[in-house]
Amino acid sequence: MDSRLTANGSGPPGPDLSREPRAARWQALARGFWCPVAVSAAPGRIALYGRNAAGHLLRMTCDGDDVWSGPDALGMPTAHGDGSDVAVPVDWQLAAASDGTRAWLVARSPDGALLELQCPPDREPAFRSLGTPALDAGGSAMPMGLATAPAVCGSDGRLDAFALTASGELLQAVRTGDHWGEFQGLGRPSLQVAGRNPQPVAVQGGPAACRCEGGEMAVFLVAQSGLLLFKWWDGTSWSDFASLGSPELRPAHYPAVTAAAPLTGPPAACSPGGRRLDVFARGPRGELMRRRWNGETWGRFESLGMPPSGNARQPLSGTYSVLCPAPGRVDVFASGTDGVLWWLGHLS
Repeated sequence: MDSRLTANGSGPPGPDLSREPRAARWQALARGFWCPVAVSAAPGRIALYGRNAAGHLLRMTCDGDDVWSGPDALGMPTAHGDGSDVAVPVDWQLAAASDGTRAWLVARSPDGALLELQCPPDREPAFRSLGTPALDAGGSAMPMGLATAPAVCGSDGRLDAFALTASGELLQAVRTGDHWGEFQGLGRPSLQVAGRNPQPVAVQGGPAACRCEGGEMAVFLVAQSGLLLFKWWDGTSWSDFASLGSPELRPAHYPAVTAAAPLTGPPAACSPGGRRLDVFARGPRGELMRRRWNGETWGRFESLGMPPSGNARQPLSGTYSVLCPAPGRVDVFASGTDGVLWWLGHLS
């Protein structure tokens, strides 16, 4: 693994969050649209999925001219296992990715099973249950279940799904063609501090994952302490977890110093092309923070601000999705705490 990806534990100095962040072109798309997740199966075209207050699946679509249609209500999503006619609920937060030819929604059932649905879904969308991960305990399989919503990324006919167990272990499952492989354990998040042996790190929320050109992958987590954690697949093996730090706050009453400002929401990530990585998370005041890897170095945390709300700003709820519908382009979809769905499009 390229050591430059992980060598800067806390990173360069962060932005001055005591000042108004730079203007960002947030646009309101809909109301009552929660847990957004976006996917693109064709360049420039976006399908955006979410849930309404009753839990029904919603869909909005955008063509190459940034014209949006919807939201359309598709009904209550449920899941069925092979050979079973019993309907299983689907957790609210979804994940989405394209394997290069088809787009998929991936989710978790309340009992920890992995669920999948090919897009576009029919009305009354029915996910397929792929079962729960199992741990080999003395020659017998002991179901573990997924404790968080999954993250998924894909390309070249392949999907990679990631989630955490209740014990905090990161799991990975791979779909090639029409077959999902067994879940594999990637270890519990841990960090080495002051030269001591790596210590376990508790995290908040689930993971984020993205693929780069060439098959490399990145998985991100946010620790309960607010640090951004990072794990890298170089095409052959996984790195250990490393810290990418957190933003820094320069207090208005004492601007001569800076202090760590913890992240307060799970990550979202994408790759706009090449080896570039963009990772996002909610900042200490509810704003959207971004940090970028340009293929050589990590940049500073930067604030993209919050959506407008009259003469003030609307904090984000902590559910957001990021997407690269075309090379070099990044789009962000986020729910405000007032239930408005916001779009921050065409970021460079």
